[in-house]
Amino acid sequence: MAQTNYIGNETDPWFDNRETAAINFLNNVGQDNITHETLLNVMTTVPILNNMTIHTIVMQASTGYFNTTIWW
Repeated sequence: MAQTNYIGNETDPWFDNRETAAINFLNNVGQDNITHETLLNVMTTVPILNNMTIHTIVMQASTGYFNTTIWW
């Protein structure tokens, strides 16, 4: 699952395909290979990271891991 700034059950607008790109990247990495590092790598890859990105957050509730990167 990937969440962008848009309502979850609506299709991304034509000019912003970050959600689709994120899902494709995550599928390529594979669930068994997801780590904090690989997830941050996915989140900082264009077009997911774009010139309008203000911050990126990676968190894992089961371990309490929380990382916020502010891009400005």
